Amino acid sequence: MVVGIVPWNFSIMIAIWKLAAALVCGCTIVLKPSEYTPLTLLRVAELAKAVGIPDGVINVVNGAGGEIAQRLITHPACAKVSFTGSVATGEKVQQSASASGKRVTLELGGKNAALFLDDLTPEAMVNGIIEAGYLNQGQICAAAERFYLPQGKLDAVLALLKDKLSAFAPGSPLDERTLMGPLANRQQYDKVCGSFRPPATRAIPSSAAAKRCRGRAISCSRPRSKCAAKRAP
Repeated sequence: MVVGIVPWNFSIMIAIWKLAAALVCGCTIVLKPSEYTPLTLLRVAELAKAVGIPDGVINVVNGAGGEIAQRLITHPACAKVSFTGSVATGEKVQQSASASGKRVTLELGGKNAALFLDDLTPEAMVNGIIEAGYLNQGQICAAAERFYLPQGKLDAVLALLKDKLSAFAPGSPLDERTLMGPLANRQQYDKVCGSFRPPATRAIPSSAAAKRCRGRAISCSRPRSKCAAKRAP
């Protein structure tokens, strides 16, 4: 049996990756979704049953992470653990699984950088920054958090970036006009807003604004800081 622990940001996609690999290898799988997205994988299990996959092949266990995940990882029937999530939680998963000699695959968070070369226009750089840093409200392990660009184009890029980000009014993801949806939960909101720091040197004249949309959705604007840059040789 394979245990697949799935995060909330790409619940269905990452779960499909894990269960497809397990089925190809002839294994059953127990999927543990995030407590913030408990329904999506239940629907996946329903569809699997509807197309004829036998009971017990694809299983979903819901609930808060900690104890439930620990019980699945340490269960005697578990031969492998596939985890996608934070570095801190991944380290705990590895320790628990390795203690009983189980195989572990970890896909953890990162601090990615993006390098823009001088042959790009400022408009192209800004589009790249927005795509790399703001897709899914930046709630992606592969999202870029540092951007390196030529000194000579820095001012133009920051001016364009400020203009574009000012139009990113948070709104409902069900509204096709929305460019920036809500963050997933209060914990993520606190993490993002807590990451705002005084810039090393000059900064875009903007402030971190926290807003609550209709209902209980939480959003937080993300200003980009302007720091000293050096042209690559």
